[in-house]
Amino acid sequence: ELQRLASRLFRREVGSEDIAPYVSAVKNRLDGKTRYADAARPVFKALLCSSEFLFLTEPQTDAKAITPMQLATRLSYFLTAGPPDDELRTLAAKGLLDAAAIRKETDRMLDSSRGDRFLRLFTEQWLGLNKLGTMPPAKETFSSYHIDRLEPAMKEETWRFIAELIRTNQPVTALVDTDFTYVNAGLARLYELPEVRGDRLQRVSLPNDSPRRGLLGHASVLTITANGVETSPVTRGVWLLEKLFGTPPSPPPPDVPPIEPDIRGATTIRQQLEKHRNVQACADCHAKIDPLGYALEAYDPIGHFRSAYPNGAAIDTTGEYRGQPISSPADIGTYLVDHPDLLAHNLAHRLLTYALGRPLGFADQPALRRLQSDWKAKNYALRELIHLISISELMQQP
Repeated sequence: ELQRLASRLFRREVGSEDIAPYVSAVKNRLDGKTRYADAARPVFKALLCSSEFLFLTEPQTDAKAITPMQLATRLSYFLTAGPPDDELRTLAAKGLLDAAAIRKETDRMLDSSRGDRFLRLFTEQWLGLNKLGTMPPAKETFSSYHIDRLEPAMKEETWRFIAELIRTNQPVTALVDTDFTYVNAGLARLYELPEVRGDRLQRVSLPNDSPRRGLLGHASVLTITANGVETSPVTRGVWLLEKLFGTPPSPPPPDVPPIEPDIRGATTIRQQLEKHRNVQACADCHAKIDPLGYALEAYDPIGHFRSAYPNGAAIDTTGEYRGQPISSPADIGTYLVDHPDLLAHNLAHRLLTYALGRPLGFADQPALRRLQSDWKAKNYALRELIHLISISELMQQP
């Protein structure tokens, strides 16, 4: 019994020699007066305190491939954020985890309720949704955020949106242009959509001209790229370049002072940034950052659409990014639809990093490029990326 339990807890085949100290501890406590359960309880605690249970580790080896059980563990933690279940363990124990079996198991885990954990965790890590709530907006200014309990609804809208795109194998460009989202009554009011009843999120269709099509219309994204008080084109532009474009800007020079907020409201954020861009060291990066950020200025710090700043100044969302006019989230979406490699290469890199549980190094780049090329041949369909990662060479290497 201890050997079977240890094998599950340690996520590997455990021999009798591995558990000999634990067996000995149990026997020493069985003095004829102590029940087995009482004798075994401290030993079970010791197993649960073992570093092999607490940390996901793999023994150092000179082999060119990991063992089937290690592969099963990698796949399970990738797709369910937990240890392998009996079905996957059995396949690994019998040596049946070939490419076809891995594809079948990938589908099974992805479509299960345990797959929701992967989809939620990856979405939060990729887009930074775990920061939502760290700078909550003021109750006096943004009362609906608190009254309608929008924070959890914002998170759920985004991860359920991405979960549907992945599970239904939509193209990567659907991330920025899709005809549906998930809202409850509070989000529907925030988005000025037709009335939705209740706190549970419901799937709703969006018209072609809706500003809520794709991630850039999600209140979660628009809230984490603000500070709860005001918006900044720089913050939102940098977020776009990092999270979607995959081309993060260089850090600002250390000798350039930050933009000081104009508490009197005498200037707009655009006017303040124009002065900032006069510094040559800042101009090149701001030429990429600012137009993307300006395009989102029509949304306030919790993602509600607005036509003017609180001081009454008109909002100017116009700009140009790499020669293309950009003045709205739809324009950014169009640019990414026209340049799908940007979205695809960035997402493949991030998802492979998540699957391996480590940063990608220089030696991983050839395999990453092959993965990206294979995915392009699959028309950048999102579920196909999950399959390609599951059977990739990097997933099977020590």
